[in-house]
Amino acid sequence: MQAVIIDRGRGPEITGTRITVYDIMDYYTQGWHHTAIAARLRISSRQVIAATEYIESHTEEVLAGYRRILDRDARGNPPEIEAKRAASHAKLQALLVERRGRAAAASDHERDPNGRPKATSDFWRATMIDRGRGPEIAGTRITVYDIMDYYTEGWHHTAIAATLGLSSAQVIAATDYIEAHKDAVQAEYQMMLECDALGNPPELQAKLDATHAKFQALWENRHGKAALESENARDFGR
Repeated sequence: MQAVIIDRGRGPEITGTRITVYDIMDYYTQGWHHTAIAARLRISSRQVIAATEYIESHTEEVLAGYRRILDRDARGNPPEIEAKRAASHAKLQALLVERRGRAAAASDHERDPNGRPKATSDFWRATMIDRGRGPEIAGTRITVYDIMDYYTEGWHHTAIAATLGLSSAQVIAATDYIEAHKDAVQAEYQMMLECDALGNPPELQAKLDATHAKFQALWENRHGKAALESENARDFGR
């Protein structure tokens, strides 16, 4: 079946999924091969190609939407929403700690190389979700494969948390998920590494380079206009 881009009010997305072209942009603007994007988001290469073709044929519209998303992420939440999120997070973290304590008490207290109890329960179920991009930490865009980049090198969960802007509880939930689904996670992670190592065919890389240059020119043009408007506003206020 042909991959189609539709819009149900969340932005242009790949039909049959919840993945938008903005999700694809996160990887496309970094020059990822379409097979690597497909492996990361657990969709077909045909679907990724359909999304990138949409991006190229609606460059300015997609770029404007993507920029709004990045700006909103950079601003963060209003104080009242952030306070609500912090309260919910504290409640969830307390629940996770309680569940972790019960699991540890029921285990044989074996320790992994990082000095914490090995995964012995379904502790991860409260935190890990899958929206079509692969298993990820609820409330974030970070997948278990992002965690794998550090976990396989023996990083302590507190160091991973600090690097990715997560809590230790979230990282522990992700590593518990990895331990509970080791074969499946490792197989997919290995496929991603192999896709990255293969790189893009010359003709596709040339196309990506051209698209990247086009985006870069648009970014610089927009930044230049913003700087000029800011300078004019300061002059007007003097």
